[in-house]
Amino acid sequence: MKSRTGLVIGIAISILIILLGRFGIGFIDSVESKILDFRFLARGKIDPGGQVIVIAIDEKTLDELGRWPFPRSYFVDVIRNLNKNGVKVLGFDMIFSEPDIYSGITTIDYIQKEVKKDELNDSKLNSILSNARDKLDNDRHLSMEMKNTPEAILGYFFHSKRDAIAHLTDEDIERNIRSLEKSRFRLIHYDSEVAKKTPFRQGLSPEPNIPAISEAADGFGYFNVFPDGDGTIRWSPLTMKCGDIFYPSLALEMARAYLEAPAPEIYISEDGAYKIVLGDIEIPTDSRGELLINYRGSVKTFPHYSFYDVLKNSVPKEVLENKIAIIGTVAVGTYDLRVTPMGSDFPGMEVNANIIDNILNRDFLSVPPWSPYFNLLVVIMIGTVMGLVTPRVSAWRGALVAIAITGLWAITAEYLFREMGIWIAILPPLLTIALCYTVLTLIRYITVERAGRQIKNAFQFYVSESVVREILKDPSMLTLGGERKDISVLFSDIKGFTSLSEGLLAEDLVQILNEYLTKMTDVVFSHMGLLDKYIGDAIMAVYGAPLAQPDHHLRACLTALDMRAELMELQKEWEITGRPKLEIRIGINSGHAVVGNMGSKKRFDYTVLGDNVNLASRLENLNKVYNTKILISENTYVNVKDEISVRELDLVRVRGKTIPVKIYEMIGRKGVNPEREEMAEAFHRGLEETRKRNWEAALKIFVDLSNKYHQDVPTSLYIDRIREAISNPPPDDWDGVF
Repeated sequence: MKSRTGLVIGIAISILIILLGRFGIGFIDSVESKILDFRFLARGKIDPGGQVIVIAIDEKTLDELGRWPFPRSYFVDVIRNLNKNGVKVLGFDMIFSEPDIYSGITTIDYIQKEVKKDELNDSKLNSILSNARDKLDNDRHLSMEMKNTPEAILGYFFHSKRDAIAHLTDEDIERNIRSLEKSRFRLIHYDSEVAKKTPFRQGLSPEPNIPAISEAADGFGYFNVFPDGDGTIRWSPLTMKCGDIFYPSLALEMARAYLEAPAPEIYISEDGAYKIVLGDIEIPTDSRGELLINYRGSVKTFPHYSFYDVLKNSVPKEVLENKIAIIGTVAVGTYDLRVTPMGSDFPGMEVNANIIDNILNRDFLSVPPWSPYFNLLVVIMIGTVMGLVTPRVSAWRGALVAIAITGLWAITAEYLFREMGIWIAILPPLLTIALCYTVLTLIRYITVERAGRQIKNAFQFYVSESVVREILKDPSMLTLGGERKDISVLFSDIKGFTSLSEGLLAEDLVQILNEYLTKMTDVVFSHMGLLDKYIGDAIMAVYGAPLAQPDHHLRACLTALDMRAELMELQKEWEITGRPKLEIRIGINSGHAVVGNMGSKKRFDYTVLGDNVNLASRLENLNKVYNTKILISENTYVNVKDEISVRELDLVRVRGKTIPVKIYEMIGRKGVNPEREEMAEAFHRGLEETRKRNWEAALKIFVDLSNKYHQDVPTSLYIDRIREAISNPPPDDWDGVF
């Protein structure tokens, strides 16, 4: 795969992820929320600031006081004890929307009504009834005790469905709204007219506390909750609208009371709300004025004290003094379980405790306005890097790159989350990494697999399996088009094959030839050579292509030696069956040639072309002249002279070249045939004298060699040449070629 293609794919995946996030694909939002939950759990507990405590109506309270709801006289005593012990703010995460059913005042009212009806105007009786009513009116006593509290904040909730308020008249709704006049936003800061159209959580009518109690309160706050789609409470609206008026939540109003701050203010731009100001504290919100709750820990992270223990005044003053106390229910069956990132059994009032603690300690989680652009930039950068890198490296190296980028992003996101209170969506970059790696690796695999099949199909009959495996490891090493490469070419041919074939049956000839070619091909493959082609009984092999081989010269020479050795073993087998004896001639040359796929569009072969290829073929044919077995060129010899013993034979003229080419007879590996090497040294001395025109000295050397080696054709050839030169000396510009 080309890097440019990878880059395009990487950027395309980045754009896809951005579009999925932009148009609110629920799956991404849901998974991101779950990741946020995990990050809370992984971070662990954060000690709260110590200002907030919970007064819990728990199982112990119900065991001692009876079923819920119980008489409000207990609340009177609890509030009295909290006041005595210096609680600064008291909030109720509950509502007193109906008169106390245990007070007995309805009975007194009935008696007074009957007395009046029967005109029993006994002043003493009326006085007794009035006093009894006052003593039994728990709501009045609760109101009176609440007035003694420094700051008493009552909870309520907004109805959001028409059916719930269908029985109310407009006057009823207006009266309910007026009951909240003490607690509302006084200043609304709009950046523009468009900002005034920002949607917020909307309440249709509040469900207020009864007037007898609400008139004693210092403030009010709603405790409506709005879970995410999976039922988990992660955000809390600090404000809701009823009509055109903004009202604070219970947590916000309790924090205001504790700080002794004026009414909160909200700032709204064209993009929606972005902050709520409480005194000198700026609270970051989303566009609807909702706060991302920075949970401190699991249940009971905040100090819990039993309502019953406070009733009995058994809670030490030092844990109550100057605290914000939230009263609410936690006993099973008395409240709705809240699902939060910290667990599925979370008291609603402890959610409020977390919000209050966030505000008082200015420890917020925020999603800053620049976060979408930051995420976009990160996604594009990751797509670009993955698109550039993945196609260039192997799958496992690509995996390491993906893991490294994932780790770097996770560390960055977690640092922003833990140290700076910034929640950046972590999923889009992770999806980009995963998709880029998967898609690019898959495409690369398919491309490489296809290329591998093409390579295998192209080379499986020309090279050994080990060479094919090497090519497949890194196909980039191979250029299937034409290219110039430094190679060695070997040509071999069977001596006298034409006359041999005339004396054999066709079936026998084919069998002999197939056995011979099989053995010779195995030798070529054993030295990592390329079987270029069979030309009848001839073999053409190439070394240094398709894979570069720095030692291709030596590989070709060793192939020639092993081919002769293998032929000798084959002849031993044939001798038993009476088959004819074969001899082969081999020529080897090294140099640059054009290598690649050549042929028509419908059929082509991987082969080599050039003068150096032709020279190898000519060397094979020259064996006939010198009656030799293996001839190599000077280009080959200079690269194998430390490994191979040779006898320099002659200088020959090559078409297209002005300088003659030296040719050598290969003897074998150095040291294997000392007698032949000694003979070659004497032959070289004779050549040297010949080229110096020392004809008599040269003739003596070659005659001596001829007497010792009677059948050596090159020696006899030079004796004849020198005698001719003595009779007819060559010209002065003679270059040594006869």
